[in-house]
Amino acid sequence: MKLKVFVMIVCLLMGSAVEGSAQGFLGKVLKEIEKTNEALDKAEKFLNTDSDNSGGHRLGEQRSRRGRPVSGFKIQSPHPDLEVQVQRCMASSSKVIIDLMVTNYSDDTEIDFCPFNNVVIDDQGQQYGMQVSVANGEWHAATTAAALFPTDVPIKVSIQISDIPQSVQVLRRINLYISCRPFNLRGADSEPIKLFNVPIVRRSATCQATDPALSGGASVMQTALTNETTGGNGSVKISNTSSSRHPLMDPLLNQAGGHTEVNPRLLCFVKNQPNDWAILGLRGAVKSLKEHYGNNQTATVYDFDAKGFLESIQQGNNQFQFISKLSNPMQRKMILFQNGGGDDQTPSDKELQGYVYDAQGRIVEQKPLEMFYRYDEQGLCNKMEYTEMSMDSYDWAVVTITRNEWGDVVNLKIEVTSHEELYDQAAKRYVKGKQIGAPRVKNYPVKYIYDAHNNWISCESELGKVKRSIIYY
Repeated sequence: MKLKVFVMIVCLLMGSAVEGSAQGFLGKVLKEIEKTNEALDKAEKFLNTDSDNSGGHRLGEQRSRRGRPVSGFKIQSPHPDLEVQVQRCMASSSKVIIDLMVTNYSDDTEIDFCPFNNVVIDDQGQQYGMQVSVANGEWHAATTAAALFPTDVPIKVSIQISDIPQSVQVLRRINLYISCRPFNLRGADSEPIKLFNVPIVRRSATCQATDPALSGGASVMQTALTNETTGGNGSVKISNTSSSRHPLMDPLLNQAGGHTEVNPRLLCFVKNQPNDWAILGLRGAVKSLKEHYGNNQTATVYDFDAKGFLESIQQGNNQFQFISKLSNPMQRKMILFQNGGGDDQTPSDKELQGYVYDAQGRIVEQKPLEMFYRYDEQGLCNKMEYTEMSMDSYDWAVVTITRNEWGDVVNLKIEVTSHEELYDQAAKRYVKGKQIGAPRVKNYPVKYIYDAHNNWISCESELGKVKRSIIYY
């Protein structure tokens, strides 16, 4: 029996003479006991859940000391009649724009967004301010952005965040305060709209190249040969000893889509590969691979065992480790260790549903990003198609990939077309309308320097530069 019941019995047994003072005291006690009971209930559920987990890492024990964090993407609305959906969170350079669709299911009302009271926190603990735009209107930072929200009509609300480093991949928390008298919401004095763990998709805003400076990181291997090739038209027969990097883990294809580095967690979405050497397109028995992307001074370090399976990935302060099944090393959990705690990064079933594969296990689509992958007869990714970030139009990018005899990318042809941006009410998302103007086309040749194992140690194009250091068994 809980303490609350006991205290209530004591309260009933007390005489009316002390009723006033006793009730005041016991009221406070009951509130504190209620909090304690809630905490105990939460802890019990948490411990029961974690007791079912198996593996070498006792994540439940670590988390139980510091409270259970919110895991995965989540939206909290401050009112049941206010629905919030995230349409996209896309970046170009250091600017991130988040498009929301906000629907009011109550009577027609005006909603006032208060950007100056809001906060954004990234996956490195840094905080930022924001600007807000309602219904494609002006951006507001120091003043509120108000608009009429009719009943059951989705209205676009955009958030713009500046000066976010390229290494940031997830926005851990976004608080968006609003004022709305019918909902009894009064800006910073009320609960905000809360967004948790919003992933950033980095796309180039146009076909114009970013040209980050090449950072340091000298190779531990001597350059045995130099192979500078530029892409052309026509296919190349790939050598039997070649190894093509998986499109999700390819730094060039990530840069063509606006990324400046590879997200290690994407390894969890790769299927039907013999080992991690194959996923990363490595030749020979590689023990350690260090990559510097663009002007990012923080390197990504991959450490492999002698069979080509990853033991860990170090990226800045983040260390990813793997728990594998002995019967199949590719069936594994990815654990992120950060700030003394461990978080399971293994994708949920819902996340896995966002990736579409063909019969050979090759990724062909990422949803809801509208990112598509095409392959040639040799099974190599030769084309990517995706939506571009644009505030005024729906832009569609097609990346045609040309490779050399080793399977490495030697040219990226990027063609972008602008279209009218239409909102599909039934699907609750933006769709492509009539084309606007002529396509914008540009080619990006790629130059390499290779080592004696035919692994490249320097990759340079107008899109960006990557430098690698490789240690072999």
